[in-house]
Amino acid sequence: MNTVSDNLSSDDIRVCITSGSFGEGLQMIGSDLDIMYVIKSVEVHDNITSIVFNSTTSYFTVFTEDTKLGYVMLRLISSPLAIMREICEQFREDNYLSSTLFKNTFLDENTPVVHGPCLSDRKELLIDRTCFIIPPVAYAHFLSFLCYYHLNNVRECQISFQDLNLTIADKYFIGIEKTPKSVAYYCLGTALQLIGDNISAKLVFSVIVKLCPIASIIRQFKRLYLKAPL
Repeated sequence: MNTVSDNLSSDDIRVCITSGSFGEGLQMIGSDLDIMYVIKSVEVHDNITSIVFNSTTSYFTVFTEDTKLGYVMLRLISSPLAIMREICEQFREDNYLSSTLFKNTFLDENTPVVHGPCLSDRKELLIDRTCFIIPPVAYAHFLSFLCYYHLNNVRECQISFQDLNLTIADKYFIGIEKTPKSVAYYCLGTALQLIGDNISAKLVFSVIVKLCPIASIIRQFKRLYLKAPL
């Protein structure tokens, strides 16, 4: 159903992709809806020499030097659009896409607020998504849990959940910083919600709020109050 809706919503300018938990088929009560838009006239390549240039397309290449793990810089190679050059900033004699300038071009009456990497309305009802790096081992167990959950494999689902729980309890490859720890707990809380243990999920989300008071997590925590009061 999401694929059909995305195809109908896409046009010659952009591709619509339903993402987040809803896009993955996890239709939890109170879950929000995340939608990504991919601009068709922009291409990003690892190896720019392999490109057959199209005069109507803007081209960027990936630059990873002096960047944090999980992030890249996009270097502008060519573009027929003046606006594309205007939303870039110069670094080491090359032009790189500025996420701030890029987002500012899409501000309008419906989404007048820049919220992290996204745009939002003033009440944060439309878009509210911040990107976090998930600790790798916890992420692997969480993905395993989701796969077996979708396959209705109860036994393997329980094993993956136990592995996720033990990984977080032992702080295995999580570190001492609050953000990765809270993201790992978020995976655990989501897993608990999916198996119907909302009371335990509420306890986990209360830990997250103390570690990293993020707006989207706090709203999820408030929803649990309605479903599982202590």
